[in-house]
Formats: sequence, structure tokens, C-alpha cells
Amino acid sequence: LDGCFLEDPFKSEFLPTVGRDTNNQIFPIAWVVVKVDYTDSWAWFLNFLSTDLELEHRNCVRHVFANRLGRKLGKSYGFDSWQIVKCTTERETKMMTRIVENRKLRNGWKKNYGPLVKAKFDANKKDCVEWQLIWNGENRCELRKENYQYTVDLSQRICSCRS
Repeated sequence: LDGCFLEDPFKSEFLPTVGRDTNNQIFPIAWVVVKVDYTDSWAWFLNFLSTDLELEHRNCVRHVFANRLGRKLGKSYGFDSWQIVKCTTERETKMMTRIVENRKLRNGWKKNYGPLVKAKFDANKKDCVEWQLIWNGENRCELRKENYQYTVDLSQRICSCRS
């Protein structure tokens, strides 16, 4: 989630939200135009987003640091209200087309992950032989290597390394 300030009579901000798809590429999830510094609009959007995606709140260190220094991040773009509607409609059309194209591409995969994920996996495979795996017999295990130790919960698909 990041913001893009719009220079319009309403003092708005465009909030695109993205994630990663099964090929580890950026995937649009949702976007909205809200009033700048209007807490109710942000809360409304973030509440729906976190509920729909079953998310926990996390702060981006870069933004926390910038806010502490009183700096604004991002760029401002000049739009009138009609251009905002046109821009979001065009973006929606492009995203729907991209989703359909990606779905067709994914249907051709032999595995349930993409080629970029496979390449990343292969690149990291050599490092994995140095790790010791300690299985607890259920859905959890510990990974240890030298001074590093991480807990993995396979049922929740999380690791204490946060990657």
C-alpha cells in the first residue's frame, strides 16, 4: 500500500494496493481515491482491505521513519475529478485484461508455481543444504544454520524470518 497525492480541488490521494502473484510478480489487489489526511476514508479502505485479505497490520519502516522526520513521501500529480474517474476506469480495464492473460499463462504451467519462483528456488537450493531441519511431527519445524534459527509453520505458511 502506498499513496500518490493528486493535485485536484478535493485534495485527494490515490492508494494502490499490490501483492505478489504465484510467479512472484506484482499483482494489483485494490485501489481507491481518498481525501488526504482524512482518517475516516483511510480507515474505511484499510478496514475492508484487511478484512477481505485477512491481514495483520504492519508498518513500513521507510514510512515510519519519514513520518517521524515530518517528510512526505511520494509525488504529486495534477488531475481534475474527471481525469481521476477516467484514470481509474482505464486502469481497471487494463487490470482485468492482465488478470485474464495471467490466468491463461498459469493454466499452461506444469506445477502450481511460476517460472520466476522456480528460478528463485533453484538459486537458493544450494544454500539450503547447509541448514539443519528439525521436524516436530506436525506442521512445524525449525531451521538452523550457524547462529541463525527460524521457526516455520507450514499450516499457516509463515516463517519467523518473515520472508
